[in-house]
Amino acid sequence: MYDYQFKERRVFKRLMDLEIPEIYQVFPKDFHVDVNGWSFVDYEDTKYINVQLTDSEVAELKECGLLDKVCHIFGNVYKVKRLRTLDIELASDNAIDAINTLKKRFEQGEFRGQNDVIDMDALKREFAGMYRTTCTQRCPHCFNQEDDFYVRKILDGHKLLKWADMKQILSEAKKIGLESVKFLGIGEIFKIPDLFGILDDLRQMDIKIGIFTKGTALGDDKIAKDCGYDGIETAEELVRRLSEYDNVSILLGGNSFVPEIQDRMVGCGKDGGITSYTEKRDYVLKLLVKYGFNDPAKGKRLALVAAPVTPEVSDETVVMYEWAMHRNITVITIPTMVSGKGTDELEWLLGQFETNKELISRYDESNIMTREERYVKC
Repeated sequence: MYDYQFKERRVFKRLMDLEIPEIYQVFPKDFHVDVNGWSFVDYEDTKYINVQLTDSEVAELKECGLLDKVCHIFGNVYKVKRLRTLDIELASDNAIDAINTLKKRFEQGEFRGQNDVIDMDALKREFAGMYRTTCTQRCPHCFNQEDDFYVRKILDGHKLLKWADMKQILSEAKKIGLESVKFLGIGEIFKIPDLFGILDDLRQMDIKIGIFTKGTALGDDKIAKDCGYDGIETAEELVRRLSEYDNVSILLGGNSFVPEIQDRMVGCGKDGGITSYTEKRDYVLKLLVKYGFNDPAKGKRLALVAAPVTPEVSDETVVMYEWAMHRNITVITIPTMVSGKGTDELEWLLGQFETNKELISRYDESNIMTREERYVKC
């Protein structure tokens, strides 16, 4: 039987070996679990904003049947609920061009099977190949790789936007209260050659940005250099440059501190993916702390994203959470992430309680519970 207490001690030792000092032994009264720009308290006096709309904007709202859903003040001034935050996805211009041409290629006869039936698997494989140019990991739970979502959107005529178009949208969103964006992909943001131009634009627009990343470019000198940013030769130089942007928060992948578990959860070595990920990720964490991303004076700028939380790592997540809170590092836990590939995650988790003997013995020693009961108990 697996020794979970041994694992917990092993995890705790690895966390201690990072030598990241505690900031809080006793938490201050105003301490909160959050990340800069992640969420906002909508007090009644700040919940809404008065917006001066153009005639064309009023006409567009009317055409869409939305004009009666906003409060008219006078003239073209309306009271609307503040937008606050947006999730965005970006990639390099070259990657976006390639992905956006998939529909044209399909219309010209590619990706067809027998009797002209759509070969969705071929389309997904083609998209997955393009996606791999934007990312260094091969995470098996990834929302994007070989997923129907983007392929079907492309076939329906949707396009990924380049930064120039996205910037215009964000400028318009500022008028209705936009304060932050969260970068979710597509792939790793550090694969975008003009990243610092984008960060400069966001800083000038006074918009906070939370970057979801596995952090490989921030923890590996070769990958950092290959990003092609002027004057950056090492991972530490890249982290130092990022630290100059007070509007940037890093949401770093952190499912596990057991290398064989964490490496498997990012698909180490699969299809040319990154190797020795956990070692690199731990180095990233030390660098981010060195350059003040967990400095309370700058708010909450550093988080570990424990997603997905699986039965294999659930006990470890608790240890990680307590360790991180004392160091002003937020831990984002998502045990029931029903989105993207997570739509099938519950079924996968339940399946583990039907076939995984170690998990069954841990939560159901007598082996008499249903898999649903085991899941609830865990």
